[in-house]
Amino acid sequence: MKSTGYSASDLRKRYGFETDKDLSSFVKENLEAINFDGVQHAKTFRGTWSFDETAVRVLDQLLGYQDEEAKQKAEERMKLLESENQSLSGQVEKLKETLQASQAANEKSMRDFHELQDRFIALQDGQKTVNATLLQKHQLRAEAAEKKAGRLQEKLDQESVQYGKQVKELEDRIEELQKKLEENHNLMEQKMKAEFEVLEARQNEDKIYKKLHGHETEIQSLKNHVAELKEEREASEQALQNLRQTILGSVNALENVRESLVHAAGDGSEETLPEKAAEPSASSVSSEALKEQQQREASRRVKSDLASAQHVYRQQLVEKLRKEQAEKAKEEKAEPASGNASDTPKEKAKGSFFHRAASFFGFM
Repeated sequence: MKSTGYSASDLRKRYGFETDKDLSSFVKENLEAINFDGVQHAKTFRGTWSFDETAVRVLDQLLGYQDEEAKQKAEERMKLLESENQSLSGQVEKLKETLQASQAANEKSMRDFHELQDRFIALQDGQKTVNATLLQKHQLRAEAAEKKAGRLQEKLDQESVQYGKQVKELEDRIEELQKKLEENHNLMEQKMKAEFEVLEARQNEDKIYKKLHGHETEIQSLKNHVAELKEEREASEQALQNLRQTILGSVNALENVRESLVHAAGDGSEETLPEKAAEPSASSVSSEALKEQQQREASRRVKSDLASAQHVYRQQLVEKLRKEQAEKAKEEKAEPASGNASDTPKEKAKGSFFHRAASFFGFM
């Protein structure tokens, strides 16, 4: 491992990222974990990332990275400890066998001693007539056997103490090896747990990406639907504009007719009654009243036609909204019970747009 700082290119090659941008995204997501102690182990200057040893160790744990050389050394150390443990276990078994053999020899010597002692007692009690020399010989043999047994007992005690020390040392060594094996086992478990957590995090990232992709699809669908409704609205506004222009044309035509009638009525009165031009006649008043009544009737018919057209358009739009809401209700019923707990963003956006459209045209 390097002793100086690391660049983004170094770590990209180390962890197998395709681009520096991918590495930068991962570092930004885990920057708090990398700078866990408040020190900037990973920092950027003018768009260039730099990392120290602590940052690399944290990234190794997050990405489950381990040097092949360190991994091989750990495996070789494990094998060496297991071989040494087996060798020590074999030595303990040999020492136990030697101790058992010594104990058996001691027991045999004690049996011989007791046998000779019994024979000596029997000779004392039942064979008083035996030659004193023979008796002394047996007594000497018994004493020699007793001394030999004592020496064997002392030797056995010494060997037992020595073997006990060796067994204690071997047991301590075995306990130490077992602790080291347990520590290595715990390290391996922690490593496997970290690798599993990294794998689970990557799987969650894939799920989140798929979910976001699904939301993007729904958003695009809503945008398309909004565009369709906007086109329908523009078409409706164009139709209303055309209808307004038609009505205004009709009103202008009626105004022109009224002005023509007024002009014609004024010319006729000047020719027939030049002397009474300033006085209003009954025929001119009735003519003006008739024209105003005709104008009011035309305006009333135009307003009625406009109201009828608006009512028909509103009915069509309301019917379309009802059909879409009925289709949406059928889709909601078809979904599982778990899916009915809350509306999706697409349905909320769709419903809110329907309400805005209805409010714009005066239906709500």
